[in-house]
Amino acid sequence: VIWLKQMEVWKQWALLCFGLMILPFPSYDYKLLYALIPLTFLMVGDFPKEKVKKYIWLLCLLITPKVFVLFSDVRVSVLINPLLILLLVGLILTDKSSLVAFVHQVGSKGKGTGKRR
Repeated sequence: VIWLKQMEVWKQWALLCFGLMILPFPSYDYKLLYALIPLTFLMVGDFPKEKVKKYIWLLCLLITPKVFVLFSDVRVSVLINPLLILLLVGLILTDKSSLVAFVHQVGSKGKGTGKRR
């Protein structure tokens, strides 16, 4: 929980929205509208564009309709959307800036006056 507090607001919203899309059952296409929330935070926020460009592209790919039929009634979005969501979650959780902020906070809590009780 402490680690999530160190993340930017858009990352917190993204993880919440991805959880809503995947749990308790796989997402249908209308649930992909939740991806607009972190995308809006990214577009409106004052973030370096080089840093967030990959997130913007992946979120746009996620909300793009994928109507190619694989077989009978199964569309390609059934395979691609969960993979995109998992890729985005993995990128957010392994982002070095969030990890560095977390390690810095944990390290500063360990430093004290040296007195033990």
